[in-house]
Amino acid sequence: MVALIYIILANYVTLRVYNYWVVLGLELFFMGIWSNGFLSTNSSTRFKMGTGCVYVWSASLQDFVEDCTDHTADAAYMAAARARYAVIGLVGSLLILWVVSFIVTCVSIARHRKVGGHCKTIQ
Repeated sequence: MVALIYIILANYVTLRVYNYWVVLGLELFFMGIWSNGFLSTNSSTRFKMGTGCVYVWSASLQDFVEDCTDHTADAAYMAAARARYAVIGLVGSLLILWVVSFIVTCVSIARHRKVGGHCKTIQ
């Protein structure tokens, strides 16, 4: 949220604080955050859609334990298993939005530099 406020203020309100290297750095920071979120979301769900064994964490044993029970008849379990695909779809759409944002930022920086604005605002 702080980065978004900086980008809006630097572009439209207080042009003196604008620095395109900061904006580009924030875009790359957002990509790192996206990657971290995708990897943790994709690896943290232990639900399986079909039959078979999964490894679940046992707090009492402090280790992973093999669970081979069939959960396909449990509606709540299957809803949670299907929610994983919804999360992956949402993360994919966020990647597309980030790519569009990154391209727009790079094009605007290239245009800014072309007219002679090297880390300074053009009035």
